[in-house]
Amino acid sequence: MCAPRIDVPEAAIRTDIPHHPEVWGDPIGWYRPRAQLTDMQAWSMAGFGAEVVVRRGRLWLRALSPIPALYKGFLLHPDDKDDPHVFRIDLSRFGIGTARVVFSRVSGPRSIHLDLAPLSLQIRLAATNPRSSPERP
Repeated sequence: MCAPRIDVPEAAIRTDIPHHPEVWGDPIGWYRPRAQLTDMQAWSMAGFGAEVVVRRGRLWLRALSPIPALYKGFLLHPDDKDDPHVFRIDLSRFGIGTARVVFSRVSGPRSIHLDLAPLSLQIRLAATNPRSSPERP
């Protein structure tokens, strides 16, 4: 016997919410998983962490991962008309659909929370970003 289905629309990228570039300076930076070093699920998903950047006039989230599709990044689409720190990314090219990305600063440093998996990442100093080591040009 099948479980009853709830008629809730699938989450989708919204086009009716404007971007708020005036708040983009807040989430820009690099983030590391908030996980134990032994939490292989978190580290395998996040690689060396994630980076939020402005590219081509848009806000992007990319994983610092050796997987090219994750390193290329995901455009952050506004997802809440009342909160400019709530976004959605399109993962349909992976057959997943979309995922919500929420930036918060509840108690402590700025963090990213993903609803795709129970995964949170915490902002780190730019000098500790593994992508921008001093040896690189």
